[in-house]
Formats: sequence, C-alpha cells, structure tokens
Amino acid sequence: MTSWGLVTAPMSRPARGRFAPLIAVLSGAALLLPACRTRDASDGQTLTLSVPYEVGRLDPHAHDRAATFAVVSHVYEALVSADANLVLSPALARRWENPDPLTWVFHLRPEARFHSGKPLTAADVVWSIERLRSRPDLEMASYVHDVESVRSLGSGRIEVKTRAPTALLLPKLRFVLVVPEGSDGEGLRLTADGTGPWKLVEFRPGVSVTLARNDAYWGEKPAFASAVLRLGRSSAQAREDFRDGTSRLSQCNVLGLEDEAGARPGATVRKRTSLFLKYLGFDLDASRVPGPGEPANPFLDPRVRKALHLALDRSALVSRLSFSAVPASQLVPPSVFGHDPDLPPALPSLATARRLLAEAGYGAGLAVTLLTRRFLEEPARVAAEVLAPAGFRVSVEVVGDEEFFDRLRGGRAGFYLTRRGCATGDFGQLLESAAHSRDPQRRLGLSQDGRYSNPELDREIELSSRTLDMRERREMLLRLQRRLMEELVFVPVYFDEDVYLLDAGLSWQPRADSYVLAQEIARTDAD
Repeated sequence: MTSWGLVTAPMSRPARGRFAPLIAVLSGAALLLPACRTRDASDGQTLTLSVPYEVGRLDPHAHDRAATFAVVSHVYEALVSADANLVLSPALARRWENPDPLTWVFHLRPEARFHSGKPLTAADVVWSIERLRSRPDLEMASYVHDVESVRSLGSGRIEVKTRAPTALLLPKLRFVLVVPEGSDGEGLRLTADGTGPWKLVEFRPGVSVTLARNDAYWGEKPAFASAVLRLGRSSAQAREDFRDGTSRLSQCNVLGLEDEAGARPGATVRKRTSLFLKYLGFDLDASRVPGPGEPANPFLDPRVRKALHLALDRSALVSRLSFSAVPASQLVPPSVFGHDPDLPPALPSLATARRLLAEAGYGAGLAVTLLTRRFLEEPARVAAEVLAPAGFRVSVEVVGDEEFFDRLRGGRAGFYLTRRGCATGDFGQLLESAAHSRDPQRRLGLSQDGRYSNPELDREIELSSRTLDMRERREMLLRLQRRLMEELVFVPVYFDEDVYLLDAGLSWQPRADSYVLAQEIARTDAD
C-alpha cells in the first residue's frame, strides 16, 4: 500500500515528502507508544482528588467542556491519546496509516474491552463517530466535521475518509471518546461503560465521582484500587481538603501554597501555565441584551468593544488576583501553534476608551451586567473594578455552569466572562469551533457563543485547516489571530497558572491542558 507520509503509528521510518512538516507539528516528535512506568498497583488505598470541575452529566459527546472531558476520560478512551505535553500516541487504535491524503485506516487493539466485558469492535467506533456526525446538537460534533465517511473494513480495522486534506484530524480524534454501539440518551447521561482504566462506581452530579480500578484494562493499570474526584471544589475548599487530609491532590490556584505544603512533610507544590484563556465575550447578534427594560445591545458597536479592550488594564487586574496569572494580549499562549510572538502587548488607554464610549453615545458611562461562572467570580469582580475608571459600570451576576451555558446558548447573555482553550495545541481548533459562524450542518462554530458571523473570515478559517504546508499554514493562523484582535470578537484577559498541592508518596506531572487524571498519578510510598 502506498503511504502518503502523513502519519503512520508506530512509525518505522522518518517521514519524507511534502507532508513531513505536519508530523512534527502534530507530535513534536515521532508518535510513539508511551514508555512504560512501574507503579505499585496492588494496594487497596483510595486516591481522593479535589478539582474545580462542575459536571452534571457523563455523556462524553454532549458538552465540549474541559471539566466534562477530564472526568469522562477516566472511563472512556479515544483512538488516540495525548500525554502531559500533548504529544499524540496510540490508544484504542494501536496503529494507523493513510494510503492517500483523504483516507485513514485505524487498527484497533484486539485486547480492549468495555467494562461490561464486551470486546471493543469496529462497530463501536463507527457508532461513536456517526453519532456525532448525525447529531449536531452534540457539542463534540465539531471534532468530526472533517469526516466524510467512516466504515468498518473488518478484522478490527476502521476507514475514515475526510472531506479534504486536513492538518487537524488526529488531534481532533483524541476528543472523540468511544461508547458501545447503540449507546445514546439517558443511558449515557448518568452511567458509563467505557474501555478506560477506571470503572464508574457512583456519580453524584456536581458533587463527586467514585471510580474502581479496571483490572482488565489493556494498558498500564492505575496505581490505586479506587479513586474519588471531589467536584466543584473552590480553591479555598480544595486547600482545606488537603489541609485536613481529605484529599491527596488538590487543585487550588492561589498564591502562597509553598507554606501550606511545608506544613506537611514531603508535600509539594506543582505549577504549570494553563492553555486556557479567560476572556470577555459578547452577544454580537441580538439587538437587545438581558436586563431591566432590555436595553439596546451596546456591543454591536465596535467602538464600545474597543473602548472596553483599552479600558482593561490587564497588569493591574492580574496583580489584584489571589492566584498567579499572565496578562493575555491574544487568544492563545506561546505553547500553541498559531501564537503570534510579534503581536504587541495590549496596553490600556483610559483617555481613548472614554473618547470611544462618548462617540458611541455613552458619554455619561455605560451600565452593563457581566455574567460569569462560579469559579470565575473573583476575576469578574476585579474586572468590574478595573473597567470603572473608563466609565463602565459593571454589575456581576454569578451562576453555576449548567445555567451559564444554558443562558449563553439561548441568547440570554449579552456580556460574559468565561474560558476557552486549544487543548489540541493548535489555534485552528479554536478558530473552527469558536470563531467560525455557527454552522450545525457542517459541525463548525458549535462553540460560537457570541453568535458572530463573518463569511470572509469563515473562508479563511476553512482554508487554513486544509493547508498542509505548515509554514504557509502558520502565516494564515497569524493573520487570523490579528484579524480577530482587530475586530475584538473576544477580549482576552489572562492565562492563569494551574497550581496543585501534592501529598508525599505521590508522583505526578501537571498537564498542559489542565486535566487532572487519576490514572497518571503514581505511587512512590509503600503504604
């Protein structure tokens, strides 16, 4: 069979030809099976983790949210996976090849089984991809919009054909978790039958997830016999969980944790700059915004968005936060392909901000309501203070994740603070899902919460995804980055630094995508 050199895993020889640059960007190196590590998987101790995730359902296809994906990734798996540095490697697909630029053939692991005992088959993979292709209401459908068809070839092989050559297929397939053939609806909402390293024991929506080690797992088994994820824990709660010994790993993005760790022998602090951007977004479609009297939508006027951008003193905002953060002048951090190192930092100008507000008809100031999620209440209130000198009178409304996203998708959020990230490590993914006009039929723009639409921008985004010359593609992504910053579809605020308290006897490397996965936590003690 002729190989077009895009990706074959494991790779037996260096890639050559015009697709070779793509491999380097996708993996940072050759895509290899992860090295084995030795862990003590024999003891029965429970590992308890405190995490900020707000999760109300377990359907791995329903929501494109970091919290949901992190939780369900304990139970479900995809054809490919990524390590802590986002280097791709085989998962349920033990290898793959692409005989031409539009065709990919994946070879399944014959030893993989669902927790029910059913062997993994090609029909399960086909069902999982087709479920997303046929259900545009499922947010994870954006990860298969490039797929033209999928079918079983027999003998544990699946053929995926794409609509056009794409640089993003493998990084996207990482987010297509495989469910048993026929699984749908209520059967996926509160229960889970996956192939992953953990079995679901109990799910208490918004409270906790209890897991048991899958001793029949095809790969390396977790170090602990069971694990509990304590959900929706604020930094203060997570810190207290660690302090009283309830949790052995706590995510608590606050300053001064070194003293906390020092109070417990052997405990350490782990940090990593997050891929996730905290940003201000707008409804760019509605003529009016929620509020008393339903006032006219001020954010349809680009002068108002520019005024807000210039009024936002990011350095001052970050200095007032109780956790480490980095001011953001663009939509992705330096670790993401498509970051523009030459884009100048966003500097505040109160005088220009006031002038633009006055030109837009708000010389006496502008009163707006900022909707946000519980874990973002602090930065939302600090942002309101920072914006006040320019004439923005901001009231903050804080709600849980379910209500937040319901209102966002229902057009009942005129101005909001939330987060977004490129977990694939490629800016193109964010462009397709969050900047492209919403197009459910083609699974584009499914996370376009501001209802922004620009056909010319859409064409440029689609062309960038089809471009396989990575130098040319990088230039296209940089142009798109600058254009979005000029139009201020989103106003970037900061990237924060993930901070974790880790108990003695544990070994773990924080992930670039911020997911906390219990299967990646090793034991170094002999309890």
